[in-house]
Amino acid sequence: MERKVEVLNAMLENFSKENEIDNKFDLISIYQYLKEKNIDMDDIEKFSVDGGNDGGIDFIIMFVNDELIVSKEQIDELIQEKNIKRDSKIEIYCFQIKEKVSFEESVLMKIESTLSDLMFSDKKNLNDIKSIYNIKLLDSMETLEHLISKTQPITDNIKFDIVYISKGNTEEISAGVRNKEKILEKTLKDDLFINNSSIKFVGATELMRYFYKTIQTEFTIKYKKLMQCSFNNSNGEQGACIAEINISEYFKLITDENGMLRQEILEDNIRDFEGNVEVNKSIQKTLKDEKEIEFWWLNNGITMLVDNYIPLANDNIKINNPKIVNGLQTTYCIYNCLKNIENLKDENRAVIVKIINAKEAKVADRVIACTNSQTEVRSAQLKATDEIQREIENIFLSKGYFYERRKNFYKNKGVDRKKIFTIEKTAQYMESIVYKNPSKARNNPTVLLKSEENYNKIFNNKSDINIYLNICLIYSKIAEIFKYRLKQNDELKAMYSVEMTVFLFHICMICVMRLVGTTNYNEKNVLSINMEMINKELVEFAIIELLNLLNGFMKENTNVNVINIAKSKSFDDYIKEKIKFL
Repeated sequence: MERKVEVLNAMLENFSKENEIDNKFDLISIYQYLKEKNIDMDDIEKFSVDGGNDGGIDFIIMFVNDELIVSKEQIDELIQEKNIKRDSKIEIYCFQIKEKVSFEESVLMKIESTLSDLMFSDKKNLNDIKSIYNIKLLDSMETLEHLISKTQPITDNIKFDIVYISKGNTEEISAGVRNKEKILEKTLKDDLFINNSSIKFVGATELMRYFYKTIQTEFTIKYKKLMQCSFNNSNGEQGACIAEINISEYFKLITDENGMLRQEILEDNIRDFEGNVEVNKSIQKTLKDEKEIEFWWLNNGITMLVDNYIPLANDNIKINNPKIVNGLQTTYCIYNCLKNIENLKDENRAVIVKIINAKEAKVADRVIACTNSQTEVRSAQLKATDEIQREIENIFLSKGYFYERRKNFYKNKGVDRKKIFTIEKTAQYMESIVYKNPSKARNNPTVLLKSEENYNKIFNNKSDINIYLNICLIYSKIAEIFKYRLKQNDELKAMYSVEMTVFLFHICMICVMRLVGTTNYNEKNVLSINMEMINKELVEFAIIELLNLLNGFMKENTNVNVINIAKSKSFDDYIKEKIKFL
C-alpha cells in the first residue's frame, strides 16, 4: 500500500504541474471523481463548505440533468420552465476528503450527526442547531434540501452519494466503519425517502484508476448496411455515410461499461430529453410493441457528427469523437427500453444513423442548425452557431486565445487551459463587470444564456467585438492576483468563516471602477483599460474597499448573512452608491 500511496502522490504532483495549479488533494480528487461531468477546478472550489464547524462535510455538489446547481433560484427556474420532468436525473454528492492512509468511523458519525441536525430533525430548535455550523454549510444544505423537496414530487430519479476519499485501502476498511456505513445509508433512505443513496469509499487504488481513466472517444460499431456519400468535404475527405445499425449495437455505443448513458456523446444536442411527451411515447410504443415492423421505417433516425470515420472489414466502422446532434429523444427511448433487457441477441430491428465527418466548425454548425430547424427551437438554444459566436471565436484565435463556444472543443485538443474561455464564463464576466451585476452573475449564471433577453443583451452586434476577449483577460488577471493574495491573508474567512472568493465578481467590478475613475462606466471605458495597470496595489485597494463596504452594509442590514449578501442585488447597488475613489 505504501508503494501505491507514493505513486498517487507523484500523480498528484504531476497533475498540478501540468495544469499549473496548486497541489490540493481535495480539489484534484473531486475533479478526477467527477471527470465525466467536465466540471472545472475553479467551479469545484466554489462548492467548498470546509473550515471550522463544517459538520464533517467538505464539499456539496449537485446536478440536475448534468447541469451544475448553484442556487435555490436556479432550481425554481428549472421547475418553472418545466425542465425537470419524471425522467430527469438529480445527483447530490457530499464529499469528505482526508489525506490519511485510512478510513475512520468518526468521519461517518460526524456526517450522520450533521444530517440529523440539518435535515432529519423536527426543526423546533433549528436556530440553536444552526449556531454550531458555518454559514457556507448552512447555505449549501438549504439549497440541497430545496432541491430534494422541489424535485421529489416530480421524479424519483434522485441519487444521493456521500463520498469519503482518503489515501487508504478500501479492501481493509474496518467492521466498525462498515457498520456506520449501513446505519448512515439506512438513515438516508428512511428519512429522505431516497432509495438510490449510498456511501462511496475512494482510496489510493480507486484514485489512481480515475487518473488513468480517459473518456472514450474512439468506437467500433457493426452495421447491417452502409451507404457511402460521393460528396467530399473541402479537405477532399469522404464527407459522410448513412449506416443501418442494429438497435442492440447502437445501445452498446451509447452506454458505458456500467450500462449508463454516455452523456458526453449527447452534450452537443441542443435539447435535453423531453420525457413522456407524445412523440417519445410513440417511439417507446414502437420499440416495445411493434416488433413486426422495421424500426427505422417509423423513425427519422440519428444525426451524428464525428472527427473521422473509417469503414473496416467484417461490416464494422470506426468512428472518432461521436456527437449526437439530432435524435436525442430517440436515443433516450432506445436506452430506456433496452437498459433492463439482459439478452439482446433476438433484436433484429435497426436505426438509421447519418455519420458526418465534421472536423470543420462551420460544417458542424450548419448541420446542428439545419437538422434542428424542423421544429420550434428558441434562438438562445442555438447560441453556439450564432454568427456573433463565430466572430468572437475568431477574435480570440487571432490573439492566441480560445473561445469554446462548443463544450470541450479546445479542451479535447489539449490546448492550454489558461487560454480557454467558455461562453458561460464570458457571459458571467460581462454581466458582473461590464453590466455591473456581480450578484446576478454569481447567483444564477444559467439564466444569462437561457433567457433570450439576457443572451441578446450580452451578445449583440452593437458591442465592440473586442470587449469579450478584453473582459476575459481583465477577469483572469485580477483573479490570479486576488487568489494569490488570499493565500497570505483572508480577512473575511477569519471574521465569518467564508472565503472572500464569494465576492470575486464584486472585487473585479471595484477594480474596474477604480481604473476608469467612475461607477458609471461603459464598454468603451473597459476597452480603454491598460492591462499593466492591473496589479497588486489595485487588487489590495479593492479588497479593503469591499471589506469597508461590507461592514457598512451589514450595519444597515443586521439580519443578512455574508453569503446572502454576495447574492444580493442591493449590495451591488450599495457598492455603486457608496464606493470611494480617493
